[in-house]
Amino acid sequence: MLQFFVVFMLFISVPPVACSGAANGSSTLTEGQELSGADRLVSKNGKFALGFFTSGSSKSSSDNTTLPNWYLGIWFNNIPKFTHVWIANREKPITGPNFRLSKLRISRDGNLVILNHATRSIIWSSQIIVVNGRRTGNKKTYVMAALSDNGNLVIRDASNTSVVQWQSFDHPTDVFLPGAKVGRNKVTGQKYSLVSKKNQINPAPGLYCVELDPTGGRQYFGKLCNSSIVYFSTGEWNGRYFNLVPESSSTNFFHIQFIENDEEEYFTYTPSDPTL
Repeated sequence: MLQFFVVFMLFISVPPVACSGAANGSSTLTEGQELSGADRLVSKNGKFALGFFTSGSSKSSSDNTTLPNWYLGIWFNNIPKFTHVWIANREKPITGPNFRLSKLRISRDGNLVILNHATRSIIWSSQIIVVNGRRTGNKKTYVMAALSDNGNLVIRDASNTSVVQWQSFDHPTDVFLPGAKVGRNKVTGQKYSLVSKKNQINPAPGLYCVELDPTGGRQYFGKLCNSSIVYFSTGEWNGRYFNLVPESSSTNFFHIQFIENDEEEYFTYTPSDPTL
């Protein structure tokens, strides 16, 4: 079972220890502001950055030329090797000249969007469900987006920052950061699952998922994303460790928790050393 635990732990990413540096950009994006080109949001502690980056390429359908693929993502800001931890548009890369025309901004309905200014088309959206009364008549509720010190991109009510409209921790990609979730929302049915990337170059969703046991068990399943085939299980969480993976007991490096309330149930973890 040790090998299963090793596979499971590959999805967990404790930030590497690095010397902190001064943030070279704001940590927030407000309505009316835009992020494009080499612009960056940088968390206040300097550990994380958000911006556009390139990985891999695509063939142009018009002239068969090779064009770089651009993505909006979050990465570790203070380590030499570029390592992304979250990608917004992993299923829809921006190619060629469209990159120069694409900007991240807050739309009029309060969503965070990647917008192609030339075509006025939306490449990616946070897809917040606009509730009744959010934007009515002349009354407008302003929102802001902020890159938190733990790498979580959060959209908040600008006048009451305790109100979270959306967060990237509810939409993980292939990296399990401290404080993020793997589980589900009981109300909406949304899964917080980890999905592998296709390969080291192409960050599009791959074949493998890690998710909470859909039958209600307090355990992780590693499975093929589009099937019921489970290739590993951690066994039930007993409050201290997964019973098929006793090596998962909280260590000097991290502390695992299972959280359950009326709205959600999920696993999360925190580093034992809060400075990591």
